[in-house]
Amino acid sequence: MNTNFLKSRKLSAFMAFAMLCAFALAGCGEPAPPADTEAPVIEGVADLQTYVGTAVSYRTGVSVTDDTDENVELIIDASAVDLFTPGVYDIVYSAVDAAGNEAKLIASLTVEEKPESEEGEDVENAAAPESSTEITSEMVNALADSILAKITTPSMSKYEKAKAIHKYLYDHIKYIGHADKLDYEKAGYIGLKSGKGDCYTYSCAAKVLLTRCQISNIQMERVGGWTEHYWNAVNTGNGYYHFDACWQPTGYKGETFMIDESTARAYTKRLADAGVRTNYYTYDYKNCPVKIVGWEKYAPDYGLPYPEGYGPEEPAVTPAPQTPATPVAPNQPAEPPKEEAPADPTLPGEDQQPQQPEVSPVPDVPGTPVEPPADVPAAEPTPELPAQDQAPEGLGI
Repeated sequence: MNTNFLKSRKLSAFMAFAMLCAFALAGCGEPAPPADTEAPVIEGVADLQTYVGTAVSYRTGVSVTDDTDENVELIIDASAVDLFTPGVYDIVYSAVDAAGNEAKLIASLTVEEKPESEEGEDVENAAAPESSTEITSEMVNALADSILAKITTPSMSKYEKAKAIHKYLYDHIKYIGHADKLDYEKAGYIGLKSGKGDCYTYSCAAKVLLTRCQISNIQMERVGGWTEHYWNAVNTGNGYYHFDACWQPTGYKGETFMIDESTARAYTKRLADAGVRTNYYTYDYKNCPVKIVGWEKYAPDYGLPYPEGYGPEEPAVTPAPQTPATPVAPNQPAEPPKEEAPADPTLPGEDQQPQQPEVSPVPDVPGTPVEPPADVPAAEPTPELPAQDQAPEGLGI
């Protein structure tokens, strides 16, 4: 008996062991995926060349892929580059996938002085003439074309070109407190040459470049406020929008590329509420030759009526007049009941409140207006009226 019991215990233990092995083998049915040891692949990296003071795109034509990580990021380190000093600089391209595999490539950027043209003048990077009278339209156009050739392509839309111009001006021109208010071509030329200026300089330089791209634009000027401010209104095909490439007040960054009227007014209010600037994007609405997209909400500022679908909010309910022009028909709701009906329907009761309207001389028509209509003669005052401290309002005494 004991022998059978031992055999049974051994059999149970063996079966339990067999089951554990089966579970273990089932869990190992699929082999574990191989470890990711492949680094991302960076393609399109090449050595670059540019001229002093000229922007360059490091990312154009460069891409990164990975065999397992679909969201691998391309990182470009150009911190060693000085675009205003001739020399050869390293640009480091790198990418790290989710498994920690890293790829790194290094390209060189050569920054050099631009050679003079055959005519002996530097089209883009030479110093501006000592006198603004020496600046000609041919010089301005040549400079604009040289810049546009680097920041735009023929396949770009007008909107894309305007955006490239906005970025170039914001990055290229350093804001200073004041600049001469010359005509737009000369002021824009000097700003593009020297890389510095005030808001008027940005506006003029923008007009120079936008005009060469055949993009409709005008210059805008602030009305009121503590200081002057200039910017542009630009139409790339969908109406005029505000376009301001100038640096903004410190700590109050906002969108300034192709913004509508409501956005401009909201930013203006933000600066005013903070006590930083007043009337930032306020201009001569009535005499402005163009209408900024969204102007309809503010039509009275432009001296115009609200277009259809715009206007101040109407009250939800129009209150009825206290004195209707015609008697109220008997089947209409009666006026609220008086506190106490007078004994004589032709006379006001002693306890009637002065604020209540006069009881009609026609007692059988409820809701009769305070003053009789034109076709019902008014009741003459009765000499036997009792003396009162104050005649009921509207009685005409």
